[in-house]
Amino acid sequence: MKRYKLVLAILLFALISPAFLTLVGCGATPVNDIKAVYFDSELYDKNGYAVFELDLYKPTNLKYKINPSGWHGELIFNAVNTSPTNAMNFDMDAHSGQFTILNPAFQTVEVQVIIYIDAAGTTRKVEDKCYVKQKIYPNQIYFNEAKETEKTIYLNSLGAHTLHIYGNFGEGKIEEIFESDYNFKVVSNDNSIVNVPDSSRLRIYSQQSKIKEVDVDIYLLDTFGEEKGDKYKLTLHVIVVLPTSNSVATFEGYDSFIQDGDEIDINVDDTSFETTVVEFEGTDYKITYYNFKYGIELFSSSGQVKEVYINSKEYSITCTSNQESYRNIDNENRIFQVRKPGTLTDVKVEITIATSSNNVDKKVYKMSFTVNFH
Repeated sequence: MKRYKLVLAILLFALISPAFLTLVGCGATPVNDIKAVYFDSELYDKNGYAVFELDLYKPTNLKYKINPSGWHGELIFNAVNTSPTNAMNFDMDAHSGQFTILNPAFQTVEVQVIIYIDAAGTTRKVEDKCYVKQKIYPNQIYFNEAKETEKTIYLNSLGAHTLHIYGNFGEGKIEEIFESDYNFKVVSNDNSIVNVPDSSRLRIYSQQSKIKEVDVDIYLLDTFGEEKGDKYKLTLHVIVVLPTSNSVATFEGYDSFIQDGDEIDINVDDTSFETTVVEFEGTDYKITYYNFKYGIELFSSSGQVKEVYINSKEYSITCTSNQESYRNIDNENRIFQVRKPGTLTDVKVEITIATSSNNVDKKVYKMSFTVNFH
């Protein structure tokens, strides 16, 4: 029996000893086992080095990481090859890495982070580098190149809209700026009507299928997430548009409203129609097109006892069709142009009018009809 217990004890010790040795081996990382130190930024150059874009006059710690993360010790930060003139434009703490741009004339600086390791009578250096730049902001922000700071839009019920922001960079230079390059804050006055799921993203969503109005404010922030002032605030007036249930189209030369799926006939020989003559440069070849004005009226029955007319300013339309050899479409002026073929008596054209309005299924509302031109 004693022999059996002895064998059992030996087996048990053999099983637990590796785990025991592993636990004994754990502990603080020796100073000479450090593997790397590197700057940690949201922006990197083409060579993989971190880039920090800092605000003027705002002290900022240059973020870094160490592998292994549990190491503690002294680091040194050093600005590399800085000219005496540029050295006066910034201040940097050599121990904490806190960097402050002191002058708008500041030029980009390369910064090192260094750890010196003494082991076995030798010194080893672990280091990384980054580049510090001044964050360039526009003088003011707008909704468009027309410099609007307030604007009204129509947003489809249960739909989404992406905001486009433009910045004035002086000397007549106005260009779009993006959330990947700048910090924004988007705030809805009523999230139950227009929701902003992520205040840092330039996208809003309609929450209701009712005609509602709400204001959305957009702020450009500095790198610390603070508002930069009145010149960096925009106000968007949002009007929620009801979903489209049905429509009627109008087409010059046809005296009745056109329903989705209708087929109609129009005689192009009627001399009352305006014509457009297209000449081919360098030849005597000409083509005469007959011009027809077109349109569409939308209606909604969402949440209403009877249909509600949707104001035409609340949506845009785009006309398309087949028979490209015999037609041109001027969507800007809403004119459909068709020519009579030389060898055929009729041209059958399938026309589709798509709108910026959605239906109840959140899909683009459109209608189609066929026109036989004689």
